[in-house]
Amino acid sequence: MFLLTTIGPFCFLLLTLKNVQGKFVLTADTDLSDKFRDTESVQVYHMLSDQEVYEDGTINGNIHIQVTGVGFWSPGTDNKIALTFEPRSSKLQLLPKIDTSDPSFQRLIWDNYAAVYCDTDVDSNLWTSLTYMGTMGGSVFTHILSYAKQYGRTHHYYLPFSIYDHYPGTNYVPAYSSDEFVWGIFEEMSQLVTEQLHPMIVPKKLKFMFFAQQQPQLVDTAMVPQANKLVLDHFMAVKRCLHTRNLERLSTLMEFTTYYSRCLEDIAYIFKDQNQYYRIYLSTNIAGDIKESEGMPVKESSRSGYTWFDIVLIMLFGFGTLGGTYLGMRKTGVIEHIRMLPKKEKKRPKLVYNGIGGPIIEMTEPSPSPSGHLIEDLNFAGLYGNAKRTDNFRSVI
Repeated sequence: MFLLTTIGPFCFLLLTLKNVQGKFVLTADTDLSDKFRDTESVQVYHMLSDQEVYEDGTINGNIHIQVTGVGFWSPGTDNKIALTFEPRSSKLQLLPKIDTSDPSFQRLIWDNYAAVYCDTDVDSNLWTSLTYMGTMGGSVFTHILSYAKQYGRTHHYYLPFSIYDHYPGTNYVPAYSSDEFVWGIFEEMSQLVTEQLHPMIVPKKLKFMFFAQQQPQLVDTAMVPQANKLVLDHFMAVKRCLHTRNLERLSTLMEFTTYYSRCLEDIAYIFKDQNQYYRIYLSTNIAGDIKESEGMPVKESSRSGYTWFDIVLIMLFGFGTLGGTYLGMRKTGVIEHIRMLPKKEKKRPKLVYNGIGGPIIEMTEPSPSPSGHLIEDLNFAGLYGNAKRTDNFRSVI
């Protein structure tokens, strides 16, 4: 495992493709069925790079963001594919531009479009770190590709901020970022592959979080003009606050998040799409950033506990143990020495009377007879012999 972990990434980076296609946006029509055969063994890698993008609208300069991806490599055919979710055209807009050309109708303009990219020519100069995650069959890649296409259809913007009640805790709104995309693929893989992902070192996941008192409200500015004014006023106030600081010093998304949170008050708005925003009632106006290793995804059956097969095996083992114990007791004669006593009546203890010269006679104390004379309830053949007695012990005494 250690040799594969250390040599595998080196080979993955240095080997070149025979049919180079380069990097392109993954669409529903993208066909990669010729890359990996169903029976082929494919190695999976977590890929990390520090990319520089142009932040347009707030810093108006370059900023570094962490971009992660998933790499697939077949040692047998040397085919490689990398899947990423990242901003288009190396440009990112963390806060909107405010169009004031029409004083009667000011509006917010966003340009933070993103897409799922497929790269068949992995650039060793781009990816600074690779972590071997595990091996899968080529047939699994078809399902992974379907997940990546669906992610690209439903996520058109790069939104690095998540909304939590606290961390770790309830994730009200997940981020749309490269990390979330990558770990979504690992989650998908964990349900499909036989062997679970067990990297020697679990890659770290970067999160930027806002903390809300309750479930955020979805606000549609196109449908509610009053909401549009509230959102506009919020971002105008934030931008005024930010521009009183020296933004030119900011070089990373983490530094920006720290500055951004200092300009927040009780309520914040997070972009969802061109017309919709999440209204957050903040529990704290300090945004959090964390970079740590999370637990690897596991299969649902493993996460939920025992499977039906496990339960059947446990039941068979239990019944087998009980049956074996019973047969063993029968063989050793223990069963014959166990005396099953009849059920006792409430508050009527069993009494034993040794008749003079006769056998042990068991008697119980019944209810008084209707006549009220205990002696009349005696029903036995005598003190001697094998007569069965059912009488009142006190009357015999």
